[in-house]
Amino acid sequence: MECWRTGLRPVPKGAMTEPVLHIIDHIGLGGAQRIVHGLVRHTPGAWFLALRRYKQGLSRLDFPAQRSILPFNATRLSYLLSFVTLAGRIRRAGIRHVHCHLTAAWMLGILLRPLLPGVRFYFHEHNAARMSALTYPLLLRLACACGTIVAVSVTIQSEVIAHGIPPRDVAYIPNFVDPAFTPGERGDSAALVPAGWQTGTFIIGAALRMTDSKGWLDVVAVAEELRGEPVGFLVAGVGRDLGAFRKAVNARGLAEKIALLGHQRDMPAFYRALDALIFPSYVEAFGLAPMEAQACGVPVAAYASPVTNEVFQPGSALLIPVGDRVGMAQALRELRENPAQGAALREAGRRNAARYSLEHCQQQLAVLYGTPALENDR
Repeated sequence: MECWRTGLRPVPKGAMTEPVLHIIDHIGLGGAQRIVHGLVRHTPGAWFLALRRYKQGLSRLDFPAQRSILPFNATRLSYLLSFVTLAGRIRRAGIRHVHCHLTAAWMLGILLRPLLPGVRFYFHEHNAARMSALTYPLLLRLACACGTIVAVSVTIQSEVIAHGIPPRDVAYIPNFVDPAFTPGERGDSAALVPAGWQTGTFIIGAALRMTDSKGWLDVVAVAEELRGEPVGFLVAGVGRDLGAFRKAVNARGLAEKIALLGHQRDMPAFYRALDALIFPSYVEAFGLAPMEAQACGVPVAAYASPVTNEVFQPGSALLIPVGDRVGMAQALRELRENPAQGAALREAGRRNAARYSLEHCQQQLAVLYGTPALENDR
C-alpha cells in the first residue's frame, strides 16, 4: 500500500514561513494537544485556535496567548461571538493553511472550507479509538472532500485508506518528541518518589489517560503480580476513570505500591525518576509517552499492537502480547534483575526516539504545505 510523503525532501521556497492555523478541540492534556503545542511554540508563523476554553485552575498546556487567532483572555460569551468573524480573521492574517486536529476541529474545518477559497485544509488523525464509530466514515469522506488527511502512523494511514479514501489523499507524518525530553539526573525528580519507598526500589512508571483503552487496569494487575517484590509504580494521568483507578488500587491493597501523581507539568522530570515505563495501551495511533520516555533514557515495556510493532525498532523495547498481564510482569521482573538488559534498552531506545524529531516533523509539514494542490484543493 502506498505511503507517500514519507522521506525528507527539498522544502519548497517559502513553505516554512507561510502562516498556518492549527485548530485543536482544547488545550488540556493529550498527545494531540502536545503535538500542536510544540508546533505552535517552535514554528514561525504558526497560529492556533482552541475550540473549548479551559477554566482557570484546570490542567492545561501553556499555549502562547499571542499566537491565538481569537482573543485568548476573552470571556466565554465574547469568545463564542468571535467565531462569527473567524473567516475574516484568517484572511486578514494571511493564513494559507488550516490544520485541523481531533473531531470538533475537523467539523469546524469542514464548515470553514467553503468560506475560504484559496486556503488549503488538512485533517490530522491522532485518535485510533474513534475510527470504529459509526459516523467516522462519513466524517472522513467530508474531510477528504475539503482537503488532505494526515496520519500519524502507517497503521493509521492504512486504516484510513481501508475506509475508501484514495491513497494520494492520505499523508503520513509521524509525531515528534519535544526537544525538552532528554536524559538527566534524578535530583529534580526526587520529590515524586514516596518517602516510604526503600532505597533501591525499582520504579516503574505509567503515563496515560484514565480510560479503558489505555490499559490503566492492566497497570493495577501488573502491580499485583509484583506485590512481593521491591518495585513501586508512579502513575501520571487523569481522566474519566480516575475514581475507578483509585478504587481498584485500594480494593487490592496496593496503595503503598502505586503512587498516583495526577497531571504532571514537568514530564521530563517524571520520566527521569523511572527505571522503566509500562505502556499497556490497547488502542493507539502512535504512542507519544513511550517515545518521550525513551528520549529520556528509560527502558519501555509495551503491548505489541500494530502501532507499537511499527514505531519501535527491533530490540528498542520489550514487546508483550496484548493483554498478557502476567507476561508484562515477568518482562519487568527480568528487566529489574538484569542491569545489562536495561542498559541495552536505554541505548537502543534513545536511538529509536531520535528518529521522531521536531525538525523531521517540521520538514515533512513544510513539504506537505508546499506540495502542489490536489484536485480537491483547487
